[in-house]
Amino acid sequence: MSLLSRLLPRSELTPPSLHSGRPTILSCMPRLAIAVVAAVAATGSTGTAVLAGTLSITAPASTTLPSTAISVGTVTAGVNAANWADTVGSNVGWNGTLAVQRFHIIGTNAWAPGASHVLANNNSGQYTGATQAAAYSVTVTAASAGLTTTVAISWSGEEAGVGTATKNTPFVMGARGMTIDFLSGQAYATTDVYTARVGNLATSALSVAQATTVITLVSGSGGTNLPTATGGTSTVTSGTTSTYSATPVKVVTAANTKGVGTFTVTPGVTLTWDPNNTWALPYTASAQYTIASGP
Repeated sequence: MSLLSRLLPRSELTPPSLHSGRPTILSCMPRLAIAVVAAVAATGSTGTAVLAGTLSITAPASTTLPSTAISVGTVTAGVNAANWADTVGSNVGWNGTLAVQRFHIIGTNAWAPGASHVLANNNSGQYTGATQAAAYSVTVTAASAGLTTTVAISWSGEEAGVGTATKNTPFVMGARGMTIDFLSGQAYATTDVYTARVGNLATSALSVAQATTVITLVSGSGGTNLPTATGGTSTVTSGTTSTYSATPVKVVTAANTKGVGTFTVTPGVTLTWDPNNTWALPYTASAQYTIASGP
């Protein structure tokens, strides 16, 4: 995410006869429950030779979408400007696709201790449930002295239960990935309460906005040689929080004998959210752009 330089997926190289992929990060950040901001950044693979041509994508640029009132529930803009190229000319055209993971609130600093005693850290495991705005509350149910190695707790909200956590060991609560880590040597009291707000946007949160895709010439010839935007308003159905879309969606295409050269492509996308069911927190997703032979 450059603007969001965290959890960048490792580069992926694909077989020379197939395609070249570019993982990216997208993030949606409703601010103070008033506005939403989305940002994008990337890392990725090197160019891939296809037939007589050489197809490649440079690392997409970081992008912040326009700040939008959270009550609106949608924002449309161009993202991830990058140079897409067929530098030799395969004469069979090419296409570019977008796949995305599910938008989610990451577990880093998920827990808010408030006035309670400090935790070993405020991180949680990744929430994997389907709720877009889930809440958890953890209460210490029995005093734990500093030298005591465990802490008795209960939790409620999205899931409920009781358990005994071992200090300095992430304790798993329920079945949706949430964890909490109490500090070794720290005493805890029954007044200690910790809260977390997590969630995953709908798998249909991102769609193509072909009308806002911008394609400009860097080198080569323009006119009818330019690749064209595609995808209409197709939904880019996400995978899970750690897997990409099963069916990537085309966002740019070059017809046979066209698209020879280098072009800056800024794909247009629309991000949507439920104004009544979305936290004023960053929602992040990893995306992958792919360039392949054929229109």
